[in-house]
Amino acid sequence: MLEGYTALDLTGAAGQLAGKLLAELGMRVLKAEPPEGDAVRRLGPFKDGVPHPDGSLRFAFLNGGKESFVGDVVEAATRVDVVLESGSVDVAGLRAANPGLVVCSITGFGLTGPRAGWLAPDIVVQAMGGLMYISGEPSLAPVQAPDAQGFGFGSVAAALGVVAALRRRELTGHGDHVDVSLQEALATQEHLIREFAQGGASIRRDGSQHKHVAPGRIFPCRDGHVFLFISSIHWKRFLELWSEHPAEFESDEWASAGYRRENHAVVDEAVEQFTRRFRKLEFSELMQEGGIPCLPVYAPSEFMADPHVALRGSFGPVEHSHLGSYVAPRLPVTIDGERVPAAAPPRLGANRGEPARHRPVGGGSVAMPLEGVRVVSLTTGIAGPNAARLMANLGADVIKVESRAGGIDTFRFFGSDLDSSPRFLETNLDVRSVTLNLKHPEGVGLLRELVAGSDVVLENFRPDVLPRLGLDDESLAALRPGLIVARMPGLGSSGPRALYGTWGPTLAAFSGLTYLWNHPGQAEPVGSQGVYPDYLAAVLVPLVVTAALLRRDRSGGGALLDFAQVEAAAYMLGTSYLETAINGADPLPAGNADPALPLHGCFACRGEDRWCAIACEDEAQWLRLCGLAGIAPETEDRDSAVSAWAGTLDAHEAMNRLQAVGVPAGVVQSGEDLAADPHLEARGFVQSVTHPTLGEVRMAGLPLRFADARTRPYGGAPALGEHNEEIVCGLLGHSLDELAAWQAAGVVH
Repeated sequence: MLEGYTALDLTGAAGQLAGKLLAELGMRVLKAEPPEGDAVRRLGPFKDGVPHPDGSLRFAFLNGGKESFVGDVVEAATRVDVVLESGSVDVAGLRAANPGLVVCSITGFGLTGPRAGWLAPDIVVQAMGGLMYISGEPSLAPVQAPDAQGFGFGSVAAALGVVAALRRRELTGHGDHVDVSLQEALATQEHLIREFAQGGASIRRDGSQHKHVAPGRIFPCRDGHVFLFISSIHWKRFLELWSEHPAEFESDEWASAGYRRENHAVVDEAVEQFTRRFRKLEFSELMQEGGIPCLPVYAPSEFMADPHVALRGSFGPVEHSHLGSYVAPRLPVTIDGERVPAAAPPRLGANRGEPARHRPVGGGSVAMPLEGVRVVSLTTGIAGPNAARLMANLGADVIKVESRAGGIDTFRFFGSDLDSSPRFLETNLDVRSVTLNLKHPEGVGLLRELVAGSDVVLENFRPDVLPRLGLDDESLAALRPGLIVARMPGLGSSGPRALYGTWGPTLAAFSGLTYLWNHPGQAEPVGSQGVYPDYLAAVLVPLVVTAALLRRDRSGGGALLDFAQVEAAAYMLGTSYLETAINGADPLPAGNADPALPLHGCFACRGEDRWCAIACEDEAQWLRLCGLAGIAPETEDRDSAVSAWAGTLDAHEAMNRLQAVGVPAGVVQSGEDLAADPHLEARGFVQSVTHPTLGEVRMAGLPLRFADARTRPYGGAPALGEHNEEIVCGLLGHSLDELAAWQAAGVVH
């Protein structure tokens, strides 16, 4: 998709996944290295646990498919299309020398604001972005996500920013500078800012218990655990499968999801006796046969061995001179039915010659990267609507298709009426709404007309829904030459488990994420209160769709894209999967520890549930911390000594004092902290939307800042069917009389 473009990657661990994604989409990516090699080559884990310049599994995953460049990076930057960097280059000078250049700066806190330049290892990013506060066992310290998800998630957003800027460059001839804050990228998740700003309460850790559903958590089985998710539509079916259920559960009060959630301890105790009778895969398959979302909690090796994963080709073979023969996670999408091959990391200095850039050809005045692109959005919940909303933010005209006859976005039901849900508002900003009854053949006909005039179809239904309507990939593609169809079901559109029902927590469990996202030695996995796979897919999909638009702009060809959200979650655990594949054993949950560093952890501060993440990445930082805290440098129990000092301080005070002396630290921020964060305020990250019944609603903004391109300011979310006349009559050209007849017949409804 990105063939012909060249990028120079100057980033460290915080941004290297962005370059990997661009490389896997076809861009030539040169990883700039000093003569002694990139610093990430010296980071573990290593093959067989032995440090070696070519043995770092972290470097191997983050740089698969790249070339290694040892040379003059300033001169090279004049001959490439993209520079990825971490706040250490003269961006203005590079752009002056190469006006078509797209520079993407990936830093912990962005390039502006009072905390620009603060030290930000991954644990600090996760703490300050809010992800840690909602993760882990409530009785223990908040726990960071495995495999540096703060760096990883922000890198996915950065790659989206790059391809968006490239598309505008192709239309205008001008490059751009994209500023990506890793903190802001994470702070877009879980409605953290909006929930506090509107309700005055922060989401808190509650183990694996889902916020709204019961049973909705991890349950034990004979050989492990499962994540079981019983919403209102599943309860009756669940009781039918559970023949020995207590008779009291037949009453109307237990049929209420709200009542079950309020009394989850009672129902959970009974359900646990049921689940313990089965092996985890046996129980999951029993539930899925009844249409109930349930998946096992897998370790990486179990995910790799699952027949569904194997059939889909989620992992691909790699050959490497030092690492040997192994398999690695592939890009979590099939493109026109094909998989992107897994690729080896480069040997130091190994490249195919001098860099060369793709010449921009445009001369227009397009302001927004996706301006002129129309998207038909058949989505519900978090992942699909958020993906569509991101494309709308970048300038696309997004038309959301729903129906009162079945097919209303589930998030509309989280409000006083269908048009007053704060959750729906936040996930559907700046899209238009049309109500087409797809159970009626004329409703399907109107959808066909809509698709015929659009560029992208985005959907996250079960894989069999649209084909049953005669709208399989080939039928959709025939409606519009160059159409891009992006499907994003939980487990993908093919494979023996393709029709399984899934929700975000079940995908985290199946992918290996829940298994690894815990403190060491926990008897039961917990993971996070959030639904990380949903938010990840919501950024990854616009990235690949925009890359497909770039290819279409050059070749005229469309694309059939099949995303599996579970594969996206597993892909982000690439280092752990390489450890399993190459070293032959699953890594264990590491919690907040990093034994390779002088200090790395999460420390309780003064007050209830107040914490500060601190990471000394070298002995010099440890000595500075000791001088500040009055700790003897030679103390054997460093964690206890730092805990005693931090416990006397407010978390923000501890963070500020540590950062002032050059020690990485960050408050484990709650929704309340994020909503009041002076750095986010200074950067204008928190946005406000005025709603007719909800009033002013404050929420997270777009975590991409373009120096030149414009993004669509947050407007609002549509009322159900608000744009029926505008779309059916204005866009499709039908008369008002036809619309009235369709409304009377329940076609537009």
